[in-house]
This record gives sequence, C-alpha cells and structure tokens, in this order.
Amino acid sequence: MDELNQHLTGDIHAVTAANNLLAAAIDSRTFHEVTQSDKALLNRLCPPNNNR
Repeated sequence: MDELNQHLTGDIHAVTAANNLLAAAIDSRTFHEVTQSDKALLNRLCPPNNNR
C-alpha cells in the first residue's frame, strides 16, 4: 500500500489544478459573453479582414 500511495501523491494536486483552470476559463468566457453585444463578440472572435 505504501508503494501505491507514493505514486499517487501528485495526482490529486494535478487534478485539482486542472479543475480550477477549467472553471476559470468557463467563468471568464461566460462573463465576456454576457457583458458584450453579439456584434462586438463576433468582431473579437472573427476580426474583419481589411486587406480585401
């Protein structure tokens, strides 16, 4: 059992960090979608090509 516990000690931290990063990304995306108009969000995601 000691050998198993030695190998899993960093895994919980990695899963927690990944979960926090995903939650922050979802929170940020939701905030920006709610606070901007559809046209502003579209222009930010797909900037118009002015070279034509």
